[in-house]
Amino acid sequence: MESEAARRAALPVALANTVYTLRGKIRDDLDTPEGLADWLGRESGVLETSAAGPGSLTATDDDLRDARDLRAAVREILAAVSAGEAPDATSLYRLNWRAAAAPSWPRLRWEDGPVLERANDAAPVAAALSEIAGDAIALFASEAGAALSACASPECIRYFAKVDPRRKWCSPECGNRARVAKHYHRTHG
Repeated sequence: MESEAARRAALPVALANTVYTLRGKIRDDLDTPEGLADWLGRESGVLETSAAGPGSLTATDDDLRDARDLRAAVREILAAVSAGEAPDATSLYRLNWRAAAAPSWPRLRWEDGPVLERANDAAPVAAALSEIAGDAIALFASEAGAALSACASPECIRYFAKVDPRRKWCSPECGNRARVAKHYHRTHG
């Protein structure tokens, strides 16, 4: 069973992977405000802020712009980290700025016992993006940050946390496609 810390660390990588390739074409889960709202709704179980659940969150064009900017900063930092390089100052600034955009504080709630939640006075999408930016900062500054890697498949643009040092691909499907392509080129060309 995956720990809460691992699920939270995976959230910034999941945001980065909302842009991906499928059959050689770039796809973007954040192509519309509704796409952003749907994605945040699916991730609401991991978020500590009061983001609404699936189907009940509304995002604006400004929210979409902010989410895409955060995603770009996280992707740029992931690319640098996975290449063993230092990220550029602009990406770090954009990440830090987004994390500070919706300051939060702990709040105690009682439901059959104590429940810690994060409170803030920002709109739900802004709060969620700020939380994801904070999770990205925590991830990049942790030991787990050193395990971040880009998928080795030439057609893939996703990132993942390398748990096994032999792992090269973001998913079994990506690894299988790469092996099939390698075999094809070896036997046909």
